[in-house]
Amino acid sequence: MEGFAMLSDGRLVRFSALTGRILGETPGVTGAYSMERGVIRPMMAVAGHRVAVSDPAAGQVVMVDADTLEIVERLDLGGQPQSLLLLTTEAEHAH
Repeated sequence: MEGFAMLSDGRLVRFSALTGRILGETPGVTGAYSMERGVIRPMMAVAGHRVAVSDPAAGQVVMVDADTLEIVERLDLGGQPQSLLLLTTEAEHAH
């Protein structure tokens, strides 16, 4: 079982939810951001093999491969994207 965390220096970290051990990280997913009260900070959503991270300062949503931690796409949206919802679909199968 794994978890993900965004750090204030812009790194995305994957860790073991059982041991807390860091399993990998990717720098530069977002720029560094302040933890001061009132600052709009990045948010994250995970579904399937993708991690979506909002970067309000850049007006982007950054898509990261959850397995390799490689940035696969930067979506320029403008504004200050904040809350995210990420959905995936499954191939059809018999029940």
